[in-house]
Amino acid sequence: MDPQQSTPPRSIHDRHRSEAGDPTCGMRTQPLPLTLGARRQAPDGPFLRFALPFLAVLGYYALGICTFAVMAAGNVPGGGDVPQLAWYATETTSPIALAIALAAGRWWV
Repeated sequence: MDPQQSTPPRSIHDRHRSEAGDPTCGMRTQPLPLTLGARRQAPDGPFLRFALPFLAVLGYYALGICTFAVMAAGNVPGGGDVPQLAWYATETTSPIALAIALAAGRWWV
């Protein structure tokens, strides 16, 4: 190429490309490295390490009880009483749910 000739205008996207075509070569700062598979820090203290999984299990249990009660009440001929069905479901399954929640909380500690 003749040194007297001007170079063709470069686009905005080509500004950071080097001769080899690597987009990071001409940048002033390098991108931060990705840490794939990095785990979140566990909550501080044994109480929070126990409470978070325990409450998560009990929350899912409560959601399941409410869903069951609404669905069961809709299937009872003539309509059912949602609080009564929720109480029956809680009465029969709460010891199992409490044991599972305690095990989940203890397992994470």
